[in-house]
Amino acid sequence: MTSPKEIVVNAVSLPRKYIHEAGHAVTAATLSTNHVSLCDQPDFTDEGIQADAMCIIDPAQGEHEPIQLYFERRIAAIYAGVFAEALFEVANETFEAYARYLWENVDKTDGPVVERISICEMPEHRIHAEDALAIRGKAWNRARQTIADNKESIARVAIAFHESGRLTDSDIRALLTTST
Repeated sequence: MTSPKEIVVNAVSLPRKYIHEAGHAVTAATLSTNHVSLCDQPDFTDEGIQADAMCIIDPAQGEHEPIQLYFERRIAAIYAGVFAEALFEVANETFEAYARYLWENVDKTDGPVVERISICEMPEHRIHAEDALAIRGKAWNRARQTIADNKESIARVAIAFHESGRLTDSDIRALLTTST
């Protein structure tokens, strides 16, 4: 199974990187007040892997946020990229299976970040391997639900990102769906 290079969102054909990065950004902005921005310039992740575009999140633990919830939120924002792609590519009822396929077979930049957090950062906070695995499972579920709940916001952010090449934290937050 191969993934298309472009995905049609609201009648606009977008390179998949815009949907992927918009998924990260919308999830991060929805789940926290941490600063988030998007940049359409090739760059390298902290793990030394080249990425076509970047969602930059300033991860900070909330004042009264338990450390496990902090890691769950961070990892959910990372998983969100493949969920966003999947949600716009396949039927809603099959998007989780397709997201898993993308995560395991296509995405080459986000997996190492989750591994670094799980293997290096979590043990520094006395989170053992089995607890790290449970946090990752909760993060997967949280990303799936957050993406499903914010499809229109992701579409708006992806299209705006494609048009401008850069979005600030305030740009992204202005494009989030607000409940009335």
